[in-house]
Amino acid sequence: MAGYWRRLRNGSQFNDRCVKPMNGRAGIANILWATAQSWGGKIILFGIFLVLANILTPEQFGIASASGLIILLSGYVAELGFVDAIVQRPNLQPEEISAPFYLSLLFSLCLALLIFYLSDTLEAWARVEGLGAVLSVSCAIGPVMTLSVFQEAVYRRTLSFKQLAVRTLISNTAGGVIAIAAALAGFGVWSLVAQSASAAVISAVWLWLNPKWLPTKHIRLDSLRSLSVFGLNVLATRLLDFGVTRLVDFAVLANYGATGLGIYTVGSRIYQTMLMLLQGALSDVGLALLSRASSEKAAIRKTYQLTSVTSAFVGVPIFVCFAALSTEICSVLFGPEWQGVDKISQILLLLGAVQCVQFLNGTYLTSLGKPQLVSLQNLLRFIIVVPLILFWPAKSVGDIVLVFAVAQLFLSPISFVIVSRIVNVSLITTVRAVAPIYCSASIGFFACELCRPYIGESSPFLRGLMLAAIFALFYAASILIVARSQTRQVLSVFKNRSYSRSA
Repeated sequence: MAGYWRRLRNGSQFNDRCVKPMNGRAGIANILWATAQSWGGKIILFGIFLVLANILTPEQFGIASASGLIILLSGYVAELGFVDAIVQRPNLQPEEISAPFYLSLLFSLCLALLIFYLSDTLEAWARVEGLGAVLSVSCAIGPVMTLSVFQEAVYRRTLSFKQLAVRTLISNTAGGVIAIAAALAGFGVWSLVAQSASAAVISAVWLWLNPKWLPTKHIRLDSLRSLSVFGLNVLATRLLDFGVTRLVDFAVLANYGATGLGIYTVGSRIYQTMLMLLQGALSDVGLALLSRASSEKAAIRKTYQLTSVTSAFVGVPIFVCFAALSTEICSVLFGPEWQGVDKISQILLLLGAVQCVQFLNGTYLTSLGKPQLVSLQNLLRFIIVVPLILFWPAKSVGDIVLVFAVAQLFLSPISFVIVSRIVNVSLITTVRAVAPIYCSASIGFFACELCRPYIGESSPFLRGLMLAAIFALFYAASILIVARSQTRQVLSVFKNRSYSRSA
């Protein structure tokens, strides 16, 4: 065993000077593999989720979701933001990673022991029967994930996206197969625990059998201090974002128990998957590309206007169409046992129609060296969203979700005002560019609502197809009337992209 690790150590330490810059065909390949990792993994997980939703009950999903929230929070804290610091720090030496790795692993082990010790207390606090037993097992996932994220950070730093994509597809598929088999065998909530645990273990084993870096005995305290400054800022931002985006989960759990949380989890899954797919298409590699052009203000301004229109043109009609068809989609995908998920899904999908354009603001602020403004926006979200969710009188899970969505929309103008000033783009110009797209999508949405009563009592699948055709017809007609210039812009983007790839 000692000889094995010695051989690994001699051939596994990364070197930034050996990393080739992302350009030409190599750059395109990296982008494609990064997209494959993001999209492929999430699509597989969504497919597995659909199968499990038709086997398990809302209460079982709720228990697993409650456990997942606690494990996710502990993972954020244990990581201490070091992973992002490792990826972004220039001229990083392999031995500089050892101290952050040991510290995060120690934190992760301590948090796992704390969760194990407090599992029954957390069950009593959440008033969810069975949560303590699930937490006492799930807490072991945290340290395993910590082992993975540091190795993954070095993979990302060395642009090894192909290997990460293969790892993601293998671990997610294997975890899903195990979960489905366990669910069919009657293991209930434990099938979801088995999915998370098996995927985490397979991912960690794969990465550490093919390491890009190995920890050393030598510890660089000077580097640890500088990495900690960056990492703690990242951690603070993530905790604020967690407090805003996940508070709705805790509110639903506190008021409606595990069953209510399970319904919310399923109802929000389509929205979350679609939003992550769209964000992942740009954010995984796009941030690095934008950062390289951060000194070219005119280029950034032009790129922002073009990407805003492109994101709206692609994302808005998809989100709004899915919102219009939420009743039919949820009926086909989840069945009659999940009553109420369609309303939750519709509210969040309409919110996603705004967020699919708004998420670009954070990417541009970071690329221009203004991450503190992203943190400021998260702080404002926390100040506004948290009191509304905690104190607004809600009579159902849908009411809580509606309050959450309205609070998020209230902050959207602030985000666009900030980025418009930094990028030096007229806010009115941006609004004029995307407004026709939103108007066209709204026309398609209301056309579906007006036509639904006249379609009849056909099957949800056929009714969904007819409503989708109605939406497409009204949206396309409206776009051709009010957004011809935007259509030409977007088509030119895809045409140029296809040409550059073929070249």
